[in-house]
Amino acid sequence: MKKFAVAGLALGALVVLGMPAQAADPVGNKCAFNSATDVTTEPGIQTAVVRGGPLTTPGPGVWTLVCTIQTNQPTHAGSGVEVTKTGSDVIVLEPTQRAYPATAADTVSLCTELRQGTTRLYWTGGATPGTGTWGTDPNALCGQAITIDPNPQACPVLLAIDARLGTTLADTWQDCGPYDPII
Repeated sequence: MKKFAVAGLALGALVVLGMPAQAADPVGNKCAFNSATDVTTEPGIQTAVVRGGPLTTPGPGVWTLVCTIQTNQPTHAGSGVEVTKTGSDVIVLEPTQRAYPATAADTVSLCTELRQGTTRLYWTGGATPGTGTWGTDPNALCGQAITIDPNPQACPVLLAIDARLGTTLADTWQDCGPYDPII
């Protein structure tokens, strides 16, 4: 009986040790960004500072954190401006400035993805900030979308220029209301 018990324990150890480890979900900060209208650039261009992490990887090896700013494309299957950082164990994407196309009429999404070879993990943000899940569906929503708000400091200046020169800067760069001169 003792031999059967030892053999059973040895067989159980082989089965457990021979099985691949279950990968855990990544834990930590997903992609984030701050965006601003830069009136010195082309009309319809926003400037963002993108950052991510620290984010633990879901398993061993080298992973790539991909932060994608997408305009009017709310799923991971869309395309946009990517910022990436590669690493293992823990990935930190330092603040990186990028320009992307967007106006006040657009909806902007920020997608968080982890890649390793052909493996893709997508973060789907919940309705409440800080909530969501990791999954493998590229058609999943990227998360909470933002809208571009008019810059209250830029609107009066652009509207005054438009009124004086007959241009359409305020409509092109911002979604400003009508010109209201202060008397």
